[in-house]
Amino acid sequence: MKNTILVTGASGYIGAMLVKRFDALDSVERIIALDKEPMPELLEECEKVVFLQINTAEKWQEQVASYEPSIVIHAAWQIREIYGDRERSWKWNIDGSDAVFDFCFEHSFIKKLIFISSIASYGAFASNTVDTFFTEENPLRESTSLYAEEKRISENHLHQKYELYHHENPQLSIRILRPASIT
Repeated sequence: MKNTILVTGASGYIGAMLVKRFDALDSVERIIALDKEPMPELLEECEKVVFLQINTAEKWQEQVASYEPSIVIHAAWQIREIYGDRERSWKWNIDGSDAVFDFCFEHSFIKKLIFISSIASYGAFASNTVDTFFTEENPLRESTSLYAEEKRISENHLHQKYELYHHENPQLSIRILRPASIT
């Protein structure tokens, strides 16, 4: 069976590279590439891409549902703080993530959700050392960094939604990736 994959943040660094790689795989039938920014040049020659220039905090669900993606990779994120506009950052990051998570629980055709979070969810503190290895048993910690705090909050929202709604889509497999840096 060939997969249809939704990649949010498809114009960003991680999202664009993922879309480009998926386009070359025989096991992928279609990639729905969603981003608030225009399609990057890197993706212009991709044959399997349906590009939607929409923010995850806007209405995209019906259009994407028509393609019935089996895999969702949520990489959309406003990394840099929008100077003087934390409310918009919250809307794009937290409300947008909530919309993606809700979409996954609401549709049984989705089998896998991968959320690209960050090691920053554990907090960047002077007490952390290179010998500190965080595991799922470690709590996510509040931070003064907006990026880290919003990632922590969105992970908490995903956990809460899982507790409430996993029975509606019990075959949904969820993975959270927390890279430290990607170059």
